[in-house]
Formats: sequence, structure tokens, C-alpha cells
Amino acid sequence: NLSLKNYVNEQPRLKLKPDSVYIGKALNQTLSQADIIKSSFKDSYISVEHLLLALAQDTRCCKNFFEQENLSIFWRM
Repeated sequence: NLSLKNYVNEQPRLKLKPDSVYIGKALNQTLSQADIIKSSFKDSYISVEHLLLALAQDTRCCKNFFEQENLSIFWRM
């Protein structure tokens, strides 16, 4: 998908190996949302299903990509 490639290519890149690695705010929010979804399903671990549902709500990028590919995920807590 060209728009996904464009999005990835527009992201900042590191020139040198970092001393430490951490996840960004957006990924942390998505993982937190997946954890909330997991709890609402009364599951004991975050599964691919929970991650997809959380990504479908991510307005930064994934929600738009899903819409461009005509993928719809309907789910309400």
C-alpha cells in the first residue's frame, strides 16, 4: 500500500544506535487501550484481537489505513 509506505517513510529516523529504547506515547496509548479491551472481554492476556480493536481506534494512523482499505471494525464497550 503506497500510503502506508509514505507514512512510514515520513517518520523520523535515528542516525546512531540509542543508549536506551522506549515506546512512544502513541504506542503506549494503543497498548493501554488494548488492555482496557482485554479487561472488558474478561480475558487474562492481550491478544491480536484486542490489538486490532485498539489500532482501529488509533486516529494517528491505523484508523485511516483501515478506512483506506475498506476495513471496518465495529465494536462498542
